[in-house]
Amino acid sequence: TTAEGLKLPERIQGSLNLRGLTTAEGLKLPEGIQGSLNLRGLTTAEGLKLPERIQGSLNLAGLTSPEGLELPEDIHGRLDLRGLTTAEGLKLPWYVNQNLDLRGLTSAEGLKLPKRILGNLNLSGLTTAEGLKLPDRIQGSLNLRGLTTAEGLKLPEHVGDDINLWSLDEDEYDQEVHGPRELGGKVHFSNPRSNRN
Repeated sequence: TTAEGLKLPERIQGSLNLRGLTTAEGLKLPEGIQGSLNLRGLTTAEGLKLPERIQGSLNLAGLTSPEGLELPEDIHGRLDLRGLTTAEGLKLPWYVNQNLDLRGLTSAEGLKLPKRILGNLNLSGLTTAEGLKLPDRIQGSLNLRGLTTAEGLKLPEHVGDDINLWSLDEDEYDQEVHGPRELGGKVHFSNPRSNRN
């Protein structure tokens, strides 16, 4: 639960699991981690200095605020920030190689997403698309199941898998207006036309 007296190596070829830590006070992480880093127990980024490169996934699911959080420029695995309730001050990597989980956000205010996401993007907590600028390409699925209105919604040019709009009536959605141009899966609605008499 504490990093007091903990001395880690400079480099770790595999993964590092410190999910029990509740504070980063006194924590000196390795400069490089070839696998994943699990710090899901942290509720604040105060005093946290992350490695410059993480080859695997980064789990910071317990953080509720991005204050003081400096993320690596690229993350080759998943990035789990599901506990964040605000994106104000959040600087995300320009590239996420797998999934990006931001399901705790209720507003897109201050949110600047990576240019490319090669996995899934979870923004299921948003109820409105106001201020939301999505990447041009998402290779996996896009979860916007909390949206109750399509107003201001502009979907990526390319989505490789399904788009989840479960709280939205299909009558509000117009592919010509909202996109995407290329879709590898289906768009799911709360009230799809195909299910009506």
